[in-house]
Amino acid sequence: MDSLYVKVKRKVAEEARIGLLKKGAFDNGRRVIAEGDNILFPITKRTPVRGGVIVKRKAPALASRPRSLAEALSGVLSEGELALLPSGFDVVGDIAILELPAGLLKKKKVIGNTLLKTFSNLKVAALKTAPVSTEYRVRGVEVVAGEKRTFTIHTEYGCRYRLDVSKDYFSPRLGTERMRVASQVKAGERVLVMFAGVGPYAVLIAKQRSPKEVVAIELNPDAARFMAENASLNKARILSIQGDVRDATPLLGKFDRIVMPLPKDACDFLDVALPALSRNGIVHFYDFAGSPDESARKVASLCKKLGYRIKVLDAVACGSYSPQLGRVCVDLKILGKNK
Repeated sequence: MDSLYVKVKRKVAEEARIGLLKKGAFDNGRRVIAEGDNILFPITKRTPVRGGVIVKRKAPALASRPRSLAEALSGVLSEGELALLPSGFDVVGDIAILELPAGLLKKKKVIGNTLLKTFSNLKVAALKTAPVSTEYRVRGVEVVAGEKRTFTIHTEYGCRYRLDVSKDYFSPRLGTERMRVASQVKAGERVLVMFAGVGPYAVLIAKQRSPKEVVAIELNPDAARFMAENASLNKARILSIQGDVRDATPLLGKFDRIVMPLPKDACDFLDVALPALSRNGIVHFYDFAGSPDESARKVASLCKKLGYRIKVLDAVACGSYSPQLGRVCVDLKILGKNK
């Protein structure tokens, strides 16, 4: 069956495409056709376009669902706009979190709607409007398409986490790193997770390993509430504490292992963590640095200044932060205090 198209010269194709989009007449379900020096845009209704002619053609069958957001937006965004489109986006539960440059903010709704049409498992498209900030590590988000909510349930390594992406910090990119740390926990260990968020490290360790006890501390009241819910949801035994690690940690005794997943400020809390470790206790220290070696040297120097002898067991790159800085985890063992 023949379908409607608008036929225009290539030199005015971009102007015509924008006009069709503004009028809501561009048919995103069919491919754009190139015929010599002409471009044929699929339309949903007869719509006049300057310099254009309404024609009929056999609608080319779509080969398959687009494999990426960029592919889905081809023909919707200009080549220049496609060049600005980020290569990926975060997925937390059924929420996609986009980070768009200023040049694409006017197209946030069409990008969000196209994303949801392309990936049927996603129900919400949210735009990151501000970086992670405040003492609660909260980022600004705006829902631009789909269901009007920021709450979701994220599944990772068989564990489920309730959270609100507008109120709680959670990075799906750290799933593999969380499992790397959890897999090192030995049976009978007493483990402390500082800056625990909604509980991804604590729940995974308690669920996957056989620790004697897992204690998790989180300052953000909303995240701490979800952490307690997530422990129950996953039937994981965790002592969940809402409070400041500086106040709570000295009251909790000694630990065999401490996780410090706060790369921006963890160095400011080593003076709290180190006294809470048993001899030969292990710390997983997160940092932003130019290389794993740089982080290893930094934490070794800090521990020395605090009067502790350590052994660096490993330094692992586990994600990027900026073109110059990456996220690094330094695994280190406390050998004792300097005499």
